[in-house]
Amino acid sequence: MSGADRAGERGVALLGAVLLAALATALAVSWLARLDAFGGRTAGMLEELRAAQDVASLEAWAVAVLRRDGRGPAVDHPGEIWALPALAPEVQGGAVAGTLTDLQGRFNLNALVVAGQPNAPAIRLFRALLQRLDLPAVRVEAIVDWIDADNLALPGGGEDALYLRAEPPYRAANGPLASVQELRFVAGVDGAALSRLAPYVTVLPEPAAINVNTAPPLLLELLAGGQSGAALARRRQARPFAGVQDWLAAAPGAPADYAGLVTTASGYFELDSRITASSGTRRYHTQLRRDGQRVSVWARQRIETDA
Repeated sequence: MSGADRAGERGVALLGAVLLAALATALAVSWLARLDAFGGRTAGMLEELRAAQDVASLEAWAVAVLRRDGRGPAVDHPGEIWALPALAPEVQGGAVAGTLTDLQGRFNLNALVVAGQPNAPAIRLFRALLQRLDLPAVRVEAIVDWIDADNLALPGGGEDALYLRAEPPYRAANGPLASVQELRFVAGVDGAALSRLAPYVTVLPEPAAINVNTAPPLLLELLAGGQSGAALARRRQARPFAGVQDWLAAAPGAPADYAGLVTTASGYFELDSRITASSGTRRYHTQLRRDGQRVSVWARQRIETDA
């Protein structure tokens, strides 16, 4: 074999070795990338599991606190133990925080229809709230039609005939609202209107009344027939309303038929859980119902957050 042939063979062998090395490197990089992606997914799954455990712990705290509070007087106000943040220590690589709020401190949209019929006092109160919030496009009748079981549209409302013309078409729920966000499907309610309404409204599975010990001053003013909501809020801060009669004594101008919309004891609460880890903050809302000493979770959802 000539020297030229041997040199050619060495060149081919060298090229083959280079190609094999390049292939091995590519395979190694590919596997490392896969392992890195798998590791990232595994870390994310572990953080989700830790978050679920932390939320379960906060829910157990909320249940215990509400049970303990339920053994006391049947009056709920922000000075009670349930209104204090959870005493949660920092955890490795993050933090856990939880706060309970009274859902009955807001107007319950499902109270607009009671036993299948429009609830006149609640409708009048909600209409007054819409006026104060300057939301003329939001029609009480449309929400009543969305909730009531029939398919007969009220003047200014809307049933299937209205929503089937939408793109894509859909039907009225003809049942209680499942969440405040469901209002976006109701004619006249856009994102801006929903944002303005959100601090004042809630959705509960029964026509629960408004707790005047936890409601915002605007709702107090409307319930009192125009009396200063700020003054009523200062009054309850000094001495929480002990019952409906105590409220009526402090708000003598309150319409008589609003008495059924008022309470001073609550059965529905919401736990706001914030779980902070290396990847960011996860936020969860848990709705709890208290009936005497029995406290149960009836809804839970994860809230999108950029925090």
